[in-house]
Amino acid sequence: MVSMTLSISDEMRKRMRKHSQIRWSEVARAAIKQQLDDIEELDKIASKSRLSEQDVKEIAGMVDKELLGHFEGLANAARD
Repeated sequence: MVSMTLSISDEMRKRMRKHSQIRWSEVARAAIKQQLDDIEELDKIASKSRLSEQDVKEIAGMVDKELLGHFEGLANAARD
């Protein structure tokens, strides 16, 4: 097994010390594995896609516009 050094903030380290019963290296390994699994699943889905990069950018722009409108509407409703 390969070792890896991970930098964390002093505040995070203080918080971790309060829970010394936790195997933090195992928590980090599990989080990294989950992220890799997620990325690989997305890669698998993307490899089957027939969309071009431009198609993806256009769809993302439409989604962004819709979300912005939705949240602006919520903000306006909250002010009323």
